[in-house]
Amino acid sequence: MTISASAFAGATASSLDGLLPGFSLFEGKAPPAAHDATPVTLAYRDTLGFDTEGALNTLGDFQIGNDAGEINKLTFIGYAVDGTSDNFGDLPGVIGDGVADGSVSASFLLGAGTYTLIVGGADYASQNDPLSLAYNYGLSTTLSVAAVPEPSTYAMLALGLVMLGFAARRRTVR
Repeated sequence: MTISASAFAGATASSLDGLLPGFSLFEGKAPPAAHDATPVTLAYRDTLGFDTEGALNTLGDFQIGNDAGEINKLTFIGYAVDGTSDNFGDLPGVIGDGVADGSVSASFLLGAGTYTLIVGGADYASQNDPLSLAYNYGLSTTLSVAAVPEPSTYAMLALGLVMLGFAARRRTVR
């Protein structure tokens, strides 16, 4: 599956204003109405051993819960970010696509299951600037991937139907 994220059409380096797209893909999904301030999420964050701004880890597994006490683990699969370290800093483990053009994409081999895609800006510093587009925009969504049968599955089905046909014909001949 190829996932792409883009800024508005016609974006230029000067008009992006910090809105360089980036996304992280996780297996699993958060419970309904999950947020950072629930008691179960705060308890999870306390187990990390370091301060965090929230539960989200864009480069690794994390857990988040809701007010009903449900908490789910989201398992990190991969990420993509637009730009270079000139745009989003020298964070360890972050490699951009090399061009700050307002668009990024990546391909992932996914099995059947439920996945969460978290989309936001790759320019970390712009998140704290109320005049920046990156401060005001970002979203997440849930992806469901259905299994697609392999061609060999169809071949086995056809062979089974032929065998049933022979068995039925043999019965009627007797």
